[in-house]
Amino acid sequence: MAVPSSGQLREYADIGTEIGVAQSNVSLRGMSQTAGFSAPDAMSEFYGYSSFDPTVNMTSVTWTGDTTSNRTFNIGFTPDFVWVKAVTASINNAYFDVVRGDYNFLVTNNNGSQQTSTNTLEIVNNGFTLGNSFETNRAPYQYVAWCWKMGGTPEYNAGGTIPVMRSYNIANGQSVLSFTGNQTAGATVATGLSQPAELIITKVIGQNSDHIVHFPSESPNSYLILNQNYAPISSTTRTITPSAWLNTLPNWGDVNRSGQLMIQFNFHSVAGYSKVGKYIGTGANQSINTGFPCRWLMIKSGGTVGDGVGDWHIMDSARGPISILRPNGNYAQIYYSIVSFTSTGFSLIDGPSLNESGKTFLYYAIA
Repeated sequence: MAVPSSGQLREYADIGTEIGVAQSNVSLRGMSQTAGFSAPDAMSEFYGYSSFDPTVNMTSVTWTGDTTSNRTFNIGFTPDFVWVKAVTASINNAYFDVVRGDYNFLVTNNNGSQQTSTNTLEIVNNGFTLGNSFETNRAPYQYVAWCWKMGGTPEYNAGGTIPVMRSYNIANGQSVLSFTGNQTAGATVATGLSQPAELIITKVIGQNSDHIVHFPSESPNSYLILNQNYAPISSTTRTITPSAWLNTLPNWGDVNRSGQLMIQFNFHSVAGYSKVGKYIGTGANQSINTGFPCRWLMIKSGGTVGDGVGDWHIMDSARGPISILRPNGNYAQIYYSIVSFTSTGFSLIDGPSLNESGKTFLYYAIA
């Protein structure tokens, strides 16, 4: 059996093919079991790959704005999805991705269409280059960028009924894709992921529309809105149904608008790297076990239909978990000592915003 060239284990379909693993079981655990290895890392090492390093697949970067152009940050990998927020000022959240191209950004805290400015952000080899816009690099504000590694240069794929341009990372369970909607129930798009997405964010690019969020396994038959603080909205006709490799779309213009270009981000849990889940608030100290040390965390307060309103909250290890940003608004960060990162996930103290007794909270955590 040939051994692939050594390197960081990010795309491992090649190993699955060599050892005869069905595509439905192309995961580190599934391939390890098929190949007779005791653990995923043992298989990785046998094939000459280094152990998995989450920091080359997602990282958080901070800086102080200086209102200059052509300011480049080397983050150790080439990101495919970059989300920037001014930490100390009421400036919009702006996100960029390799599928829509450099300088094109959408804003999480409103429902506006895509904006373009060469003064914002360009994705470059091993990092990104900033312009001097308020969204990315204006003195004297502090900024943070959350950066994900998808799959590099987008590729065309017609595996679903609607063709897509996509960048995907099977190993890390994350992808970004664009497609032209047809507003037809049952239409499918190919995510590039071997497992069903557990967190899906979809937006119309060129027209006003909400950022629609689905947690299909944790909050089924409902959807949330990233640019609002609403509780999940119950619906059986506005939900996206994920499966391995494909998402099935509804006849709803906010996620499948006829003739309009859409952007969609997909994530699923990967042991040791990421976890999509939920917890019930206790009003007292509690620990949430994700299975890894947490470096980045997004929590939605109010994760069940009828829970009432509640902000989205994002914390990261670069700023510290007491520094909380709320992407449904353009707010500066607030300081609230309710979350701590631990060696096995995160812990919560008593408090109404993220641990209210009896309330459901949805989360996405990354190692």
